[in-house]
Amino acid sequence: MDYTAGIAYTRAGAGEPLVLMHGTGGSHAIWRPVIELLKADREIIAVDLPGSGTSPAIPNRLAATNLEFADRVSALIDQLGLERPHVAGTSIGGHVALLLGAAGTARSVVAFSPTGFWNRWQSLYTRSLSRSMRIGAQLSTPLVPVLANTVVGRMMMLGTGFARPAVVPPADAARVATDMRTSTGFAGIGRHANRERLGGAPASTTAAAAVVDESIRDGLREVPTTIAWAEKDLYLPLRQAAVAKRALPDAKHVLLTGCGHLATWDNPALIAQLLRESHLALTATEAS
Repeated sequence: MDYTAGIAYTRAGAGEPLVLMHGTGGSHAIWRPVIELLKADREIIAVDLPGSGTSPAIPNRLAATNLEFADRVSALIDQLGLERPHVAGTSIGGHVALLLGAAGTARSVVAFSPTGFWNRWQSLYTRSLSRSMRIGAQLSTPLVPVLANTVVGRMMMLGTGFARPAVVPPADAARVATDMRTSTGFAGIGRHANRERLGGAPASTTAAAAVVDESIRDGLREVPTTIAWAEKDLYLPLRQAAVAKRALPDAKHVLLTGCGHLATWDNPALIAQLLRESHLALTATEAS
């Protein structure tokens, strides 16, 4: 791992730069199968968001908001000398990707089941489910190596986040549980980022979630933006995709058929295809 601007990241491949971001309690490792498919023609920068993986948490004096995460990833991009890279993220990483696109930091955006298109009760549900998964990861620590090495064990460990937990290799399954258990920023994300609508306002009603600040909507009109929602998402159920479509009607909206919330292992080829299509859409736009 490398460290810049207080963020840990891995770098692989060559080509147009693509910054990848994970969700609550995750790390860059969730992107491993997708990176393998893209690194031949993309330079991949997969980050550990603050308080996740090996990145230090945001200090207590600051709020762990989505905007704070976006500012820190933007600082990383600047310090690495990347000029408007493509960005993509899942869950809160998707929320951050949308903010980076709206700010003009990104050349294209792909957000996989992003947070922020929820009402207060849906936000509470997601936070409660995340907490239960973290407690489960903490209590099962001695059993993780055993569980990860059996199909039934992986289904028990990963069934909430993945539609096809059996396909996740044992080492990667154990990493998912370890990342959830050891996330130093988990509580801060629950207090702040996972209570926000897109743009930072507190989650309230479904109608409010469908209304996005004009600066964000206008900013995203300037870059190819794709929002892809997992059909079998238990963390952020599919009905939130309809809210996202009302909030950002100019974006491309895609259904990830048969996928769970963490679709990178459920169908890595489809995820890689969507990322490439977003890049090609930008090329076509610039050519015209």
